[in-house]
Amino acid sequence: MYVANSGGNRPGVDNVGRYYVSEVPTEPEKIMFEYESKELHTSMGSEDESEGHKFPEFDDDYAHGQGRFELGMRFATVERFKDVVKDTFIAEGREVKWIKNDTERVRVGCKDEECNFLVHLSYNKILQCYQIKTYQPEHSCARDLGSNVADQHWISRKIVKRMATQPHMTTREATEFLREEFSLAPHPKMVYRAVVEARDKIMENEKEQYKRTRDYYACKRGFKEWCRPLLHLDGCFLKTYYMGWLLAAADIGDDANHGWNFISDQQKGLLPALKEVMPKARHRNCVMHMWKNFVNRFKDLYIREVVWECARCTTVVEFKDCMERLKAVNHGTWEYLSKFEPETWVKAYFSHGPKVDNLTNNMCEVFNAKIVNYRCKPILTMCEEIRCYLMRMMVNHKRVLENHTGKLAPVQ
Repeated sequence: MYVANSGGNRPGVDNVGRYYVSEVPTEPEKIMFEYESKELHTSMGSEDESEGHKFPEFDDDYAHGQGRFELGMRFATVERFKDVVKDTFIAEGREVKWIKNDTERVRVGCKDEECNFLVHLSYNKILQCYQIKTYQPEHSCARDLGSNVADQHWISRKIVKRMATQPHMTTREATEFLREEFSLAPHPKMVYRAVVEARDKIMENEKEQYKRTRDYYACKRGFKEWCRPLLHLDGCFLKTYYMGWLLAAADIGDDANHGWNFISDQQKGLLPALKEVMPKARHRNCVMHMWKNFVNRFKDLYIREVVWECARCTTVVEFKDCMERLKAVNHGTWEYLSKFEPETWVKAYFSHGPKVDNLTNNMCEVFNAKIVNYRCKPILTMCEEIRCYLMRMMVNHKRVLENHTGKLAPVQ
């Protein structure tokens, strides 16, 4: 029900039953308009009694197909109104007809000439916004699987969010997504062009994010100046548009005066890079990766355990004795293990600086498994989500330690 007081915008009904709002030039403070609807109703308060009831403003936070027009509804821009018109017609499976379409007013009807649907938006100088002046909500035409407003640009906007987490989306996958989410079956060529457009948007977004990677200078400085001396290194593939590698470093230890120590899984190119960038840093090999390569060459079950037996030796004499026994059993295995410097995989030769005798790179492997869901996101989004994950983990560890009683800290 619409009720108009004297002055201001007056709603009415034309000769075909369409609701409209007319403007009467009056002072803004004298505008009085009461609006009642089953979907939107605001009770009259003290402010309403003195200033008049306000027209509803369109809520931008709506799900696809849930946008609803109302007589007198306000919009900030014409473009926003047209976007909602497109979403509404696509959700209802109907063809749109732009009767009037310019910067000041938009008049929209249904392409079916016998359909009575009509909505008219124009600028309200008194309220200084765009407002629906005429509205006939009922359609008398049948819906269809498609709409003429579901063009390339609209499809691109809808799939760009999905593509941000699924950067290698194909045309077929995009078509299935449109059918499931929006009940649309557009032409494959249009979907292909929309996929290309969405990918270009994401690529441009990633370019902008790469320009801001220098913002992490403070993190880099903190890593270099206050990092603990034993670092586990590992890399994983990024699944973003530009691909690439993410190099992860997990540190452990409590003495920063003995130089840095790195432990990795012998990835090609990593050792030469470390020698070039940090020539004085010590390096350890992950014994688990050494063992996997070892068992591929030597199938004897006894010899398989010898690698771990040698690696766990805590004295030089014990290690040499273990290697001599191995040489007597299988000279080939002795030659293979002798290629590795004992400082890189045997406890007895480890540097005393870190005070840590880790033999494997499991810490980094676990970390990579935790961040697998972040690797498909743009560079800054990925870095921020990883940073937040680490902050949450440290806070949780702190809570455990604060509630712990005893001389030894619990394993975390």
